[in-house]
Amino acid sequence: MTIDTEFESLIPLLSQDEYSRLEQSIISEGCRDALICWGEILIDGHNRYRICEKHNLPFKTVKKDFASKNEAKLWILQNQLARRNLTDFQRIEIVRKFEDAIKEQAKSRMLAGRADPKEKFPQGQSRDELGAMAQVSGKTYEHAAEILDKAPAPITDAVRNNELSINSGYEVTKLT
Repeated sequence: MTIDTEFESLIPLLSQDEYSRLEQSIISEGCRDALICWGEILIDGHNRYRICEKHNLPFKTVKKDFASKNEAKLWILQNQLARRNLTDFQRIEIVRKFEDAIKEQAKSRMLAGRADPKEKFPQGQSRDELGAMAQVSGKTYEHAAEILDKAPAPITDAVRNNELSINSGYEVTKLT
């Protein structure tokens, strides 16, 4: 099994507490969910894989076929947004990591003549569409993007940890 650092970097890190709870769960109950692979490349289950390897525990794998690396990235995006209890800011961070893949997919479809102007996905062109993917308004998406691009690390971390709202973080960021 191969770990692609680009794929792994697309997935939000677990907090130390989340990782510890996952490790205890796997130790006591085994690895219940299969790891997802594209060929030999691990797509989903990086933490479970490391825990199983560390403790020499068995795990199952499921193979998925993707036409391209971008298609695999989009699957990771949809999977992460669907399964995790994420804050608005964390969902926005995930969507931002995929903007290029979303735009590339849209471009490919346009060049192939398969784009439908009424189609809602992929939504890579406007703040409102990207916001919808992250389940926030376009304005909130734009404010969070500004924080990610320009805010000092303590502000970004405070918003990420829900210690500061996106709007408050944005207002502080404008002052810096």
